[in-house]
Amino acid sequence: MTEQQIDTIVNLILQRLQPAVLVMVTSADGYRDLIHQRLARCGERLHLALDETISDSERWQQIGDVIPAKTWQHKLPSTPYKALLLPFLSYPLAVDIVNGTLQSPVAQRVHDALLAGIPVLALRYYCDPHSELKRASRYCSQRLRGASFRHAYRP
Repeated sequence: MTEQQIDTIVNLILQRLQPAVLVMVTSADGYRDLIHQRLARCGERLHLALDETISDSERWQQIGDVIPAKTWQHKLPSTPYKALLLPFLSYPLAVDIVNGTLQSPVAQRVHDALLAGIPVLALRYYCDPHSELKRASRYCSQRLRGASFRHAYRP
């Protein structure tokens, strides 16, 4: 074996020893390409729970291990997870979780993860280039760039 092959094997073993991140991919639209690209480069081991209604499931299968729907729709998989990532938090799903109605399997699994103490990361504003938070931060940064600062002790 070459040194490079040994390094590759060691890196794979170390990666498998770390808990995976459970990514729940829903059918929400908006910034799917950007999220897919970032997750593909993140370096984390990903387990993907794909909603049955998504049209691009083949594409998502390339970046992680897919958990069959029959496994995750009824209960949270028993695998220990580092975190649960919900990259497409739509308003109806957020309302379903906040109100505790838990009508969708995704909402039920997010609730289960919270009860199990698994960190839940739900992305909406920071990754959506058209969100009101992005527009507000752009406005603030433009104002700061245009502001003139003077030293407090100089006239």
